[in-house]
Amino acid sequence: MKSELYTIVGDTKAAYAQFAIDSITAFEKFFRANLPTITPPFRLHVITDGRDLITANRKCGEAPDRSGVLAGEGFYLIATDYPHQLPRPYDCRLKFDGLPVIYRGEARQVRRRLQGHLFNKQYRQRFGEDALERCLKLDDVDGNKGGINVGEEPFASARWIVVTLPLPGAQLIREFAEWGFDNAWGRPIASNEKKKNPHYIPLIDAAADE
Repeated sequence: MKSELYTIVGDTKAAYAQFAIDSITAFEKFFRANLPTITPPFRLHVITDGRDLITANRKCGEAPDRSGVLAGEGFYLIATDYPHQLPRPYDCRLKFDGLPVIYRGEARQVRRRLQGHLFNKQYRQRFGEDALERCLKLDDVDGNKGGINVGEEPFASARWIVVTLPLPGAQLIREFAEWGFDNAWGRPIASNEKKKNPHYIPLIDAAADE
């Protein structure tokens, strides 16, 4: 019975690892084929203040977009010409309207996550110090809590673009999308995960060893 159980577990791990590899590869091909041109279901938004996340805001060179930034589940990119102070080179090759992509992420509530990233002071005032978890840092100063506030200097002098992609379903799928994007365009400079994703990376590594 124990041998049979180990066989089932092993087969499940192998199948899951292959599913992860196939999913990441599929997202890689998707992002490589469909960016940087912005066509539905992608949406591009120029961000100048917090209202741009929820009200009418224009697209680069296009008519106003009155739907607001995606509120639900999805994948998103942040591009800017703000001069970061991170001790890493740009690995991501993707640009929108000349602005390099500095961050890619996923969220169950994309608009709220972007509020935490780009209007962190307002976000903390509304949701408390726990909002620091949503802080996006563009420096590497020890002890600096960071926080971007697009409506205030020095960030207000920079240009900011957000691109979103609706991606409903399990968080794991959106995480596969993140890794697929990195494979297609390179990991953005501010996307600096502390550890490998525990959901699937060990399984992929194990599959590669077989």
